[in-house]
Amino acid sequence: MRFLIQKTSIFFYCLLSLFFLNRSAVLMHGDLEDSNSQSFSFSFLPHVFNAANGNFYVAANESSSLSTASAYIISKADRTGEFGEYPQNQGGARKFPARFSGQLQYEVALDGTKGPNPFRGSAINQLALLSDKLIVVTNRYPGTLFLMNTEHQYASTLPNPIKDAVGDDASSLVALSSNNKSFIFAAVAPATGFGQSGSGIALINKRLKERVTRKRETDNRGMVTNEVIQRTKHLVLEPADAITGETLGNKPVAITTSTGAFKIGNDLASIGTPISFYWDDWLQRLYIGLQLTGGADGSDGARAIAIGRLAPKEGVTLTSNRGDARRPFIARIELDAIVSADALTGTDQIVGVRGASALVSIHKLATMHTSTYLHYLIVAGGNGSPTTTGNYVYALPLIDKNFDGKSNSFPNDSSQGTLADYRSVPQTY
Repeated sequence: MRFLIQKTSIFFYCLLSLFFLNRSAVLMHGDLEDSNSQSFSFSFLPHVFNAANGNFYVAANESSSLSTASAYIISKADRTGEFGEYPQNQGGARKFPARFSGQLQYEVALDGTKGPNPFRGSAINQLALLSDKLIVVTNRYPGTLFLMNTEHQYASTLPNPIKDAVGDDASSLVALSSNNKSFIFAAVAPATGFGQSGSGIALINKRLKERVTRKRETDNRGMVTNEVIQRTKHLVLEPADAITGETLGNKPVAITTSTGAFKIGNDLASIGTPISFYWDDWLQRLYIGLQLTGGADGSDGARAIAIGRLAPKEGVTLTSNRGDARRPFIARIELDAIVSADALTGTDQIVGVRGASALVSIHKLATMHTSTYLHYLIVAGGNGSPTTTGNYVYALPLIDKNFDGKSNSFPNDSSQGTLADYRSVPQTY
């Protein structure tokens, strides 16, 4: 079967264009309330959208010591704040969020102790969502994962540092994603950078842990008259063994130049940075994008996108019901190739390349789903060096084995979420 190997470029893809179609752009204010040209006094890049409640978060990617700006290091636009309206000639009373609100107070309860907010004044390296909470990695603490509730101003960290793939404390977490329910995926890197020994993907479990407190009631003689037992549950994050599925293993899956899902032929010559993560909740797959250089032989090559599959721990059976399959289970990470190596034959095939020391660079990944149940991987990047591929954007069709409730093929089928033949007629599995 021939997969998507023809080069089809999409020159402009932006969801906001649908919202602002035939209307002028609207500037949303942040800490610069009087500016007509910019929202914030600092640059920002990390962002995440909560489709469940409509909250859109942005974060600074440069440090700011300005007291007026520090609250806006993480900012939110939502459906309940201040709204503006388009002029009559641009849609009349249709409303839009008029400003961002700063989410960081001066103090925060960190791991139960109130003190200075660790996010204020620091650039934010990574931002993701776990249910209604933010997952944050700061430039000040690049190897620490924070779970933050902005509404109640509390944050928590993991009780133990996340390990890299050789067992040392991870120097930095260079990419984040989450299935928004029970798992967090973090790309771990050593001090020498991602792609060097120790690089990998950590799997962090979310679970509720029971806390038992006992209160004894006594009479005036000091005799115990009653004992009240109170049971409460609180959220904890625990790094798992992503290789075996053991809950408390704290072992990432290694990504090296010999990882089969990325290399073609001999080992890769190098793995560059950055790394891009994107979890698709419908397909139940983690898409991993890298910048790679293939081996020196003419038949060598590289696939710059691989798929992370949450496979069950040995002895655990997954239900065939799609809804049940999304519930938390003891899992490990399996890496699958996004396309067969046989489908890649040259240097113009987007996700992969074949040839001596050939380059392929992926900058960003996302997915798109149509109302007719077709699924696409949106790729920024392609064949070539990072400096020449940043403005290439493609939409690649994907396989979705949406079972009928009787088959156990999903979600543990290695072809789920891989590239589809662009010439094929859509089928129902």
